[in-house]
Amino acid sequence: MKKVEEIPEDELDDVLYRFHAESRLQNGDEYEPDSLAVMQGSLDRHLKNNGKSYNILRVRKFAMFICFWMLYN
Repeated sequence: MKKVEEIPEDELDDVLYRFHAESRLQNGDEYEPDSLAVMQGSLDRHLKNNGKSYNILRVRKFAMFICFWMLYN
């Protein structure tokens, strides 16, 4: 399994979209939008700490992820 910072940018959008679309609480309920926002912020910080200079919500490459994100916020 690749580390998230090793995933090429052109694949990362699809990975993030699927993660947020499929991730659930242990009881099967969906996460609250605020919980997803915390996850996104943590992931963005992790990527920046590992040499990535893009913001996953502001880069056009992550259009699918942004569309999903807007639905929940």
